[in-house]
Order: sequence, then structure tokens, then C-alpha cells
Amino acid sequence: MFIKRLVVAASLLTLPLLGSGVGAAAQTMSGANFTVRIENVSGQNTQVYSDIGIAGIPVNDTVRRAAMPSEAYEFTVKAVAGDRLSFAAMYGQSNDSFFGASDAGIALFDDRGKAISGDVSDQVVLWDAGTEVNEPLGTGANQGPRQSGPDAGEVENGVVQVVGVTDEFPAANTLLHVTLTPVTDTQIKVRIENTTGSAPVPTGISPVLYVVHTADQVAPLFKTGEKDRGLGLERIAESGNAEVLAPAIAGSAVMNVGASPGVFVITSGDQLAPIFKAGEKDRGQGLEAQAEDGNPTALSEALTSMSMSMSAAYKQVGVFNTPVGADKPGPLAPGAAFEFTFTAAPGDRLYFTEMFGQSNDLFFAPDENGIALFSGKGTPISGSITGLIQLWDAGTEVNQEPFVGADQAPRQIAPNTGAAENGVVLPIYAVTDGYHYPSVLSSLKVTITNDMGMTVNMMAMPTGNDAMMAEATPAK
Repeated sequence: MFIKRLVVAASLLTLPLLGSGVGAAAQTMSGANFTVRIENVSGQNTQVYSDIGIAGIPVNDTVRRAAMPSEAYEFTVKAVAGDRLSFAAMYGQSNDSFFGASDAGIALFDDRGKAISGDVSDQVVLWDAGTEVNEPLGTGANQGPRQSGPDAGEVENGVVQVVGVTDEFPAANTLLHVTLTPVTDTQIKVRIENTTGSAPVPTGISPVLYVVHTADQVAPLFKTGEKDRGLGLERIAESGNAEVLAPAIAGSAVMNVGASPGVFVITSGDQLAPIFKAGEKDRGQGLEAQAEDGNPTALSEALTSMSMSMSAAYKQVGVFNTPVGADKPGPLAPGAAFEFTFTAAPGDRLYFTEMFGQSNDLFFAPDENGIALFSGKGTPISGSITGLIQLWDAGTEVNQEPFVGADQAPRQIAPNTGAAENGVVLPIYAVTDGYHYPSVLSSLKVTITNDMGMTVNMMAMPTGNDAMMAEATPAK
């Protein structure tokens, strides 16, 4: 059985470095102490939409924050003929205004089933969430840059409605440009660019929550003329935080994804991609065993050995393998969680990997830039970071249908028994194997806290400008 096999693999991790739940003590440094919690939220069969995610790192940057005028977010979605795109992103210098599409969303394919290419900004709408009384744009004490907290403004108790064109608000399609670029028959790159630079009140726009849905699944995030549903749209519209609504919309994966024990690494800012790089082959350092069998031993030992031989060693390497409240290592059942702790300083980044157990060689991890643990102003991050995690294919074993493949961990006769693929590491949206995989948001909930009691403003304006949002991603 899958669970038994992973318990055996994890129980082999007896080196002092690995311990029974977290890694070795970090080097002494100034900064903050962090705790990461990874919870398995799968197994309830409530996932509805085919693709859902958060795009929060502007192009050419590596830190989650607001996109300033002339900056953009880019992301790639998997879609088929008939699918549509809905999204939401805060107009930062407001009380509760946000960009989005109509209830029907933006069509990703034309009537002939061909992927649409080009500018679709004419379908962008600026909305008022109806949750907070509006103040003069760009000056209100309870707006993102100036509010004392996410719920500081006066409650409006209104409905979601279109913001009309005024002296303050030009037409929405002049404030935000949305461009579609087909990559393959089923992959479309979306670019959302902030074009408020010439507006009466230029602004940053928050990270973007996006949903791919069918034409029949109208109004996935809100409905025109109705009150906010209380699932988290208010947090996007008032404080730019997409991490509350995103998991509520994503629901739960249909079956237990079988999250395995994993490895974490803390690096300094110039040590990127310590474990893998998209588009390159597995380095033969243990990622294969992690991705195919849920065993982090070899990868942890390789990273530790590399760190010891480097002139600028990794800050910390460790394994998380014992669920909270358990008395021995093992994988995560739905509702269970791993936790690990570490110390980090400004400039440091977090990487981790753990297997998506009901697969041949898929794993959860941040991208090769890792997760910046401090904002550009040196504030330690806190709150939900699930939107920064992706599902990856290691390219080491040929994929079979998830949850049923004979060479997947729950059913294979022994570790490393599937057909070798000799491929490269890719995000799952770039894999064309014909199978459907649950979203990360319907599989895991990942939160991070720090002992300084601070919640970073991950959408702050660059140094020298007003901070945009008073709250970014509080843990829930």
C-alpha cells in the first residue's frame, strides 16, 4: 500500500540532520524564525473548475508584490474549446474596486474552436465590490495605501456593480490590458498589464486570482447586482489578498492526493534553483526518488553534501516527515499537516519538494526562484503562500492516469518500477499527457508565520512610494 511504503521510506531518515520532523539547526543569523505548515486538504470531491491559480510575481521579478504601472503578471492556463477565463485583481488606490471580466468571463476560443490570440482588453471590467464605503480615490484614509487593516473602512452592505466611467475612473480597458497568446492547442499564456500610469490616480494592482471555466459555469467569483458571497472577494477588493477566495473557489480534490514527506532548503538570495530548473533534466541528486516514491532521503543528503562543499553554504537543509501529532514519520492523510521551522534573514529564500503520491513522478514545489521570505523593505512574510506552489513533472517516469496507474506509489510492486521517460522538469500545465490533475489549491494549504508577529505587505509600492495594502495574506 502507498501509505505503508512511504512510512517505511520516511522511517529510514535517521541521520541527526534529518531528525523526525524538521532539519538541522540553522546557522546563527539576524532575521526572523519561521514556521511553515503544509496541510492536505484533498479528498472531499468538491473541485469544480478545471484550472485555478494566483499570479502574484511581476514579470522580471522574483518577489510577490503589486504590479506597478507598466508592469505585468503572466501565467499559462490549460484550456479546451469552449473554456473561458475569469479573474480578479484589486485597484490598490481604492476602498473596494477591482478589475475582472463579465459574469460570463473572457472566451479563450472562437466559435470554430481556435484559440484566441491578441488583445482582449475590451472585455475588462472595473468593479465595485459593495463591501466598503468609497472615499475620494487615492486619498481615502481607509484605502489600501493608508488603511490600518483590511477591514478598517466603513461597511457598505452593497452589491457588486460596474464602476462607471468618471473623471477618476477612465474606461477599464485603458487601465488594464489583457493579452492572450496560444502556446499549444491546449495552453494559453495570459498577460495582464497595469496601464494606469496616465490615469488621474495611477495605482498598483494586486496579485491576480484566475479561474478557467466552461461557458455554463458563469460568475465563478461573483455575480453582477448580488452581494459578495462571503468567500473572500472582499479581501481581494479591499486589501489585494487572493489567498482567501482562491481555495474557497478551488474546493477539494476528488481523492486523497497522497502528499509525501519532503525536503526543504533555505538559500541566500543569489542561490537560485538548488533542486531543479524548469526545462532541464533531473540532476540525478535524488529528486527522482522524491517525485516517484515519496522518499526525500537521497535528495536531502545530496543537498547537504553540496552545501558543505560550497563556499557560500545553504543556510539550512532539512526533511519534514512526521505529521503534526503523529508519533512516527509518514505521509499526509486528508486533514493532516507537516510543519517545519527555520531561521532566515532578509534576502533568503525557501524551497521545498514533496510528492503528489497518486502519480508517477509529480511533485509539489515553488518555482526555481523559490519563495522570498522578506519583502523588499525587509519585512518577514506571513500568511497563506499556497498560490506560490506549483505541481511539477520530474520527467523521470512515463505518466499514467493519476489515481489508477499500476506503476504509481500506491500500486507499484517496488520503488522505481515505471518506464523511464528521459524527459525534463516541467510545470504540469506544460505537460501534454492527456490527463487531468487537481489544482494545488484543491490539494494543499501552505501557510507561513514568523515570530516577529508581522504580516508583510507583499503588494507594497517600491521604496519611496506609499505602501499599497495594509494586509496581504493572513493565515486562515
